[in-house]
Amino acid sequence: MNMTRKRKVLVIEGSINKQNLIAYNMYKGHIQLKGLSEKTIKSYEYDLFAWFRFINTYQEDKTYKEVTTEDIEEFLMFCRSEGNEVSRIQRRAAGISSFYIFLRKKKKVSINPVDDIECPRKKVFVREKHFLKMEQVDELKSKLRLLDNIISETFILLAINTSAVVFQGGGMDLLNSVLSKKISNIIKIEDLFANARGYKSLLK
Repeated sequence: MNMTRKRKVLVIEGSINKQNLIAYNMYKGHIQLKGLSEKTIKSYEYDLFAWFRFINTYQEDKTYKEVTTEDIEEFLMFCRSEGNEVSRIQRRAAGISSFYIFLRKKKKVSINPVDDIECPRKKVFVREKHFLKMEQVDELKSKLRLLDNIISETFILLAINTSAVVFQGGGMDLLNSVLSKKISNIIKIEDLFANARGYKSLLK
């Protein structure tokens, strides 16, 4: 059974003001000359036409010259209330902004009303990072000497001193290939340093 969730399609009834359509056709020619793909152009057109129809139905059929920042905010809030996700709202705002940037270059308008709009930000996952203090590093080094294993001591100290290279530059693969061998007293680097708090397990 297909459990894929279908995205809700926002349908706005209404016609498109003639002046807005003329301005859009100028804009479309511009982005075609820029070399944008047909898919991208269709996406812009879909979003702008939805906005034009909203203006026609809910905002007294204003032209692009008459539209205010508040009018565009009202449109974006309407889209949000109809189920558009944050990324979708951002795309709609970006499309309208691009339209006005073009119109400003052509001296059709003096301002871009989207400039004053704070679009919602999509949540970004931020990985929590943990770092060892210098006294913790020194304590760890002293414990390593008790292992009496030069291989493990060398690699662990390498991980401490060059952690940025080891963990972000791909060096972990090399360490893992060495540590995968069953050598006594070898400490797994990924267990010890992937989270700096893991050093406590060695100090116990």
